[in-house]
Amino acid sequence: MFSAEPDRRLTFYRLLYLSLSGTLFNGVGFVAWYFAGWEAALWWLAYLLVSGLIPGVVIAYLLYPAITRSDRTNDIVKRTWEAVEDAEQNEKKADTQRRMAGRQAALQSIGWNISDMATAQNYLLPLGFLSMVVASGFFLLLSRGYPLLVLGSLDDLLFEIPNSLFYGFAGGWLYALYSVVSRYRSADIPPGLINELAYQIVIASVAAYFVAKSFPGDQEEVTPLVVFALGFIPYVDITTWLRTTAQTRLGTTGSQVRQKAQERERADSLIGFPGISSQDYDRLREEHIYTVQNMAMANPIYLYLVTSYRMSQIIAWISQAYLRTFIEAEASERLAGMGIRGAIEMARVKSVISQDNEDGKALLAALAKAIDKEEAEARHLVDTLATDPKVEMLRVFWEAFAGT
Repeated sequence: MFSAEPDRRLTFYRLLYLSLSGTLFNGVGFVAWYFAGWEAALWWLAYLLVSGLIPGVVIAYLLYPAITRSDRTNDIVKRTWEAVEDAEQNEKKADTQRRMAGRQAALQSIGWNISDMATAQNYLLPLGFLSMVVASGFFLLLSRGYPLLVLGSLDDLLFEIPNSLFYGFAGGWLYALYSVVSRYRSADIPPGLINELAYQIVIASVAAYFVAKSFPGDQEEVTPLVVFALGFIPYVDITTWLRTTAQTRLGTTGSQVRQKAQERERADSLIGFPGISSQDYDRLREEHIYTVQNMAMANPIYLYLVTSYRMSQIIAWISQAYLRTFIEAEASERLAGMGIRGAIEMARVKSVISQDNEDGKALLAALAKAIDKEEAEARHLVDTLATDPKVEMLRVFWEAFAGT
């Protein structure tokens, strides 16, 4: 729950934003009506509405959710600091103390960086770029549909623009609108997303033109729907498809080399990773987490602060991915059936297999069979994870943030 102060800020910023938006919207409409009549007024009001909708959502985000992110940052850094200090008190070894001091310095740095990311200054250039792309596109689109203004020789050029380009622009704009609205609800609109959405609209528009050219003449009725839907393909997928198509046509990448690279990418991809949906995969790619290796090396605190995922979920993902860097995917599935989902659970096994009794021997044999290794190799893997600083950090965070 928020305190009374954020609630007052929420009411104030909402009223201020709605008042300014309504005043600007009505003012422009009145001026247009007064000087040029109802047609001009409706044209300009429609233009302001569609071109300012996405920037308006981003500005509304900056007025409150982005402010509360700073409070969230301070809270999580404080709780993590306390968890690290508790672990340091339990472990009085010199090397452990040095690691804890390094983590505290890293936590302070991460907190400052995330707080800086939430400031409005970092949104000026991305939001300006997105506004320019959207405003230019809708000005051309509305001028094409209802030529209110006389542009002289530019009118001929305007009507030579293929319809497919506008279809792609409309699809990209709707995808961008859906993205900012859905991410507003989870208070997760970083500056990088705004830049990416602007690129999305531009690339979807250009790609739609070339895709439409590839259709035969007897399928023209299918082309508008296809090029419109192209705008809903995420930016990363569009650019990857364009690059792969160009490399294939130009022959700049050997077929065998490309095939092997694609096989390695599929084997190490987060697609199909336990607990990660297609929406999660798209969001993680924005933070440059594409593979299991990327997830295993991710910083849980940073990932928690820049996304809307729960800390326990992030730690579970990283723990599972870190274990996957030591064993095959099939072996991890067999271990999951034994209740060992990630590196944290595997490290806890050491206390059992270290005992010289039947239970310890039986568990060690089952582990060796699950990962398809000799018992000595299985024991070495458990010992390695039990003393691994990364696993130790995950364990501390899991105990501090379990269920949050």
